[in-house]
Amino acid sequence: MTKINPETRPEVPELQTPQELEPTQQSYVERLAKQCFENSIELNPNEINISLIKAELEKAGLNLELTETQKQSLADTKFRNYETGRGIGVAAALGDRLAQFEEMAVKLCKDAKRTLTFDGIKYKHIGLRQVMADFMAVAVGAKTPEEFCQSVNGRATESRKPFNERDKKTTATLPLDSAAKMLRFLLA
Repeated sequence: MTKINPETRPEVPELQTPQELEPTQQSYVERLAKQCFENSIELNPNEINISLIKAELEKAGLNLELTETQKQSLADTKFRNYETGRGIGVAAALGDRLAQFEEMAVKLCKDAKRTLTFDGIKYKHIGLRQVMADFMAVAVGAKTPEEFCQSVNGRATESRKPFNERDKKTTATLPLDSAAKMLRFLLA
């Protein structure tokens, strides 16, 4: 597995304006992220089109032909690195785009208020990693639409709360616009 060293990550081009991330026609996965995080409308498991999520992620170059171990890792709840838990499946799906994904996640979450520390490294983008893992998990069948919606809706609810009211022990939060922007970046 590829280990990401925060000191030597490759640069991802700086996003100059929000318009660069505003597509003229949004993808299905972007619309889901915006609906849940930015528009405060909970996702409904009966309205989740797994085939479309999978098709869009594969079109973006993600490898969703994962081994059973990699698929099952996406169903895990822990995401601390790319060698354990959910990180195994995410790293396999992203392949050579892993470093770009990590760099963009850091940039999109640079103003996040909450920092988590694992293995001596501070992270502000764990919540964004988790949401992207949720999209991959439902696409490969490691999570049901119900589990996907429960996870994403819960993270969105926690992320909208004032910082001092968040459940800091169980839910990594994220900037509300970062999920749609990350999906836009991956699909570009």
